[in-house]
Amino acid sequence: MADGSGRKKVAVLGGGVGGMVTAFWLTSTEELRAAYDVTVYQSGWRLGGKGASGRNLARGSRIEEHGLHIWFGFYDNAFFTMRQCYEELGRECPRIPTCPIRTFDEAFTASPIIGLFEYYDQKWLSHSFEPPPRTSPVHPALGASGPLPSLWHVMSRGILWALDTWDALRADLKVQGHEFPKAPLKRFLHWSAHFEVDLNEFDTGVKERLLDAVQHIAADVGDVGGHTHAAAAMGHLLETYVVRPLVDFKHDLWEQFVKHRVDHTELRLFFTTFDTFVTAMVGILDTDVIANGFLSIDNFELSEFLESYGAEAFTLQLDHSPFLRGWYDAAFAYRYEGGTAKPDLAAGTGVHGILRLMGGYREHIAYKMQAGMGDTIFGPMYEVLRHRGVRFEFFREVSELQLSADRSSVDGIRMVQQAELPSGATYEPLVDVAGLPCWPSEPLWDQLVDGPGLRDQGVAFEHGGRAPDATEQVLHHGTDFDTVVLAIPAPALREISRQVADQVPAFRAMLDNCHSVMTQAGQVWTTRTLDDLGARFGKDAIATSFVEPIDTYCDMSHLLVREEWGAGPPLGVAYFCGVMPDQQTQAAADAEVARGVHDLLRDHATELWPKATRADGSFDWSVLFDAAGGDDRARFEAQYLRANFEHTERYVLSVAGSTAHRLREDALVEAARSKAHGPGITNLYLAGDWTLNGINGGCVEAATMSGMRAARSICGTPAFISAENVDWLTRVEQ
Repeated sequence: MADGSGRKKVAVLGGGVGGMVTAFWLTSTEELRAAYDVTVYQSGWRLGGKGASGRNLARGSRIEEHGLHIWFGFYDNAFFTMRQCYEELGRECPRIPTCPIRTFDEAFTASPIIGLFEYYDQKWLSHSFEPPPRTSPVHPALGASGPLPSLWHVMSRGILWALDTWDALRADLKVQGHEFPKAPLKRFLHWSAHFEVDLNEFDTGVKERLLDAVQHIAADVGDVGGHTHAAAAMGHLLETYVVRPLVDFKHDLWEQFVKHRVDHTELRLFFTTFDTFVTAMVGILDTDVIANGFLSIDNFELSEFLESYGAEAFTLQLDHSPFLRGWYDAAFAYRYEGGTAKPDLAAGTGVHGILRLMGGYREHIAYKMQAGMGDTIFGPMYEVLRHRGVRFEFFREVSELQLSADRSSVDGIRMVQQAELPSGATYEPLVDVAGLPCWPSEPLWDQLVDGPGLRDQGVAFEHGGRAPDATEQVLHHGTDFDTVVLAIPAPALREISRQVADQVPAFRAMLDNCHSVMTQAGQVWTTRTLDDLGARFGKDAIATSFVEPIDTYCDMSHLLVREEWGAGPPLGVAYFCGVMPDQQTQAAADAEVARGVHDLLRDHATELWPKATRADGSFDWSVLFDAAGGDDRARFEAQYLRANFEHTERYVLSVAGSTAHRLREDALVEAARSKAHGPGITNLYLAGDWTLNGINGGCVEAATMSGMRAARSICGTPAFISAENVDWLTRVEQ
């Protein structure tokens, strides 16, 4: 080492979730901090990547996000990491006593309702799901580290939902005078005979008996020795005594009753959701996912997979199948072909995500942050890591990884220094907004050499901008770094890592099979509360499967207390997001977002807010908040619209057949060590939601798991990462 410290120098390239989590766990103990010298290199002025947010200090210090960020309750590793971060932050950071978000529990609030829209018979209908809160030894508190529930827990909860819903629906149908055969009910419950339970009638004790029966299944599996035998026993019992009878029930219910009554809204919603769940279970068992893992079916597209295992054609028509369509929307799972969005989601990744979402959440199904993503996540992360001694080099745009002469390691990292700091100065990136350390929505220009001049020139650092006299620098192996963590999103890696792709065919294949999509977002502040506008879903909901392509909506009015509007503030704020067709320039992308959000508000906002109308029934633009009180156009232009155009901002998809080409975080290093799977790179690790990480889909949890795995590959910590393999499918004792 050049400094003689003996510490290994780690260069983390990219300050998104994957990079920050890697740095967090690499420095998580005093011993690790004595062993590793970590520096994070980030283009522009802020951390966060696709999760970065900023405060617009000229407009009420309002929060401006890349999009809508909701944390689902199954984000075990992400919540666990943030709990550790907040606990350390409270002990170590001197300004925290005056901060309105001091603890992990103050950082998140439950969002227990999922709203789903359905377009049927030329009308938009809304549905609400509110899964029950869950806290038990099987489901530890949010942010605790522990195992997942097993597959039988997930299935039993799904079946209980079906029983509860069908029981209530059947009673309602009887009141309405509908007659339907009893045979499906007997088929539905026939499997219980194996446990000598008499369920000839659909009686009130069925839930307790069901749980007893499923517990018998778990006990039977527990008596079978060995993982493989346990998996086989689990599969046999579930298929024979649970799933196949459910399939018979589903088929008869459709043929004898539902298909003649599809205009009945609650019946239609129940059936399409139930059909999706049961068919997924059939496919899991038939393809032996329990033993082989979800990747074994990722070559199938989700809807095609469901069709091949008996899903009704009616269910697969996404407009009136809101649960299934909602999952495509939540995963941004659309590829654009000729300007038309085509649903495309790998079956294994899709089914795994549904099971985790519905069966693996802690306490509540979803959570909202109590400030922007930058304020709630990346501000605390930055403060903790900086206190630990991690260095941050802002305004560093990586342009190339250079390999050594023998092409076995990264020897140089070429980057552009986008802006200069005064000699000896350190960039201080955070500003105080109502006591909360926040990232601004633009650089703190006064800290930069000729900062005001760069501002006046419109230099956009996050869009490839740089000072006119910007210089290049090269970091050298052995002097500036020993190990590299590549935490830059995959769509941006083609030019940066050209030499790596030329050397490692598997890396090139990963990039060639990495599909991504542009996304768009809008944030709309209102002059009246959303409740006063007649919002269909309350403040605790997130709603999706709405008008394409801006299909997801959420009331985020709880964030107004974190903004500083002064007199006459807005009374509500709503976030929207979705995918968008590729555009050739940032300007074209911005125009597309403006057109899309404008048309959404003009044509469909009254579906969300029935009272936001003028006398003629059109949308009342005066509902939009403008501090200057302008006309309709000015009010619209006062909102925040964002097109995620840059390669670093694109959303990486999990399309059918793509996950087979993803690489583990340590794949390049392990290949170099073993030489069994082709050439590798001895000092290059990967981190990001685009890796092969256990989730394999674009979300905070996937990026967190990837960062944890990258850190563990380097230093051995953390030892435990929840749900990184398929053991949870067969585990019966928690």
